[in-house]
Amino acid sequence: MATQPVAARNDEAASTAASTRARPGPGAGARIGSVDAPLPPVQVTQQGELHLNPALQLEADQILFVAEVRSLCRRVSKNGYWARQELFLLLEDAANAGILAGDLAKGEVLLKRAQELYQRALLARNRIHYVNGTAAGVVALIVLAAIVVQVANSGFASALAPPAMLVALFAFAGIGSVTSVLIRLSSLDLKEETSKFLLMLSGASKPLVAIAFASIVYIVLKYKLVAIAIGNGSDADPAYWVAAFLCGFSERFGSDIIARLEPQATAGR
Repeated sequence: MATQPVAARNDEAASTAASTRARPGPGAGARIGSVDAPLPPVQVTQQGELHLNPALQLEADQILFVAEVRSLCRRVSKNGYWARQELFLLLEDAANAGILAGDLAKGEVLLKRAQELYQRALLARNRIHYVNGTAAGVVALIVLAAIVVQVANSGFASALAPPAMLVALFAFAGIGSVTSVLIRLSSLDLKEETSKFLLMLSGASKPLVAIAFASIVYIVLKYKLVAIAIGNGSDADPAYWVAAFLCGFSERFGSDIIARLEPQATAGR
């Protein structure tokens, strides 16, 4: 009966020795965790947050590089660009190349590519906002035309132009402004604009400015305030319509005609 506890103790001692031999020492565990295991990669979240390993020791040029990457991430995250995911991947790869791989030159190349893609995406978005603003301006033009026609039918503005002429002037001015925007849309340089409201306001103002010029130019031409020969002498209405279209197509046309009144106004003083 006395031999059983001794055997149990011997088995326990053998098991403890085997587990001690199999377990790595504290030095080996620290070496594997701090040297051999790779650092976690730089990550850009869906919200545009750039996460770096806090253990990374960055140099001055790397800190500046990270600041540029983080700034572009924030700008991309504020807008729903069509290339949003591609931009985040490029910025993540740029940070990995410049920080983890230590190749700052390749990181700068990827960052520049991301910046160019961002500029194209920003330009496309701004042009869409500008067109939307122009469409809103056309709607405002239609509403304003309906109000003016109602006023003209009441006899208040019938001395200036009949309602049919007012509708034609508004329509041709609006068509001219829309045509101008569509023709020049691919060449509009809007990449520096960051405000959606200002872009839409700028687009909406174009049809409204067009009808203002068209109305003044119509009065100037009808009452011959400036010596300009229009029409064939019998029917000048088509010339008024063309003038209204040109006022919408190019504000310079209307401003040039109005500018001819300035010498006369100065001489009258």
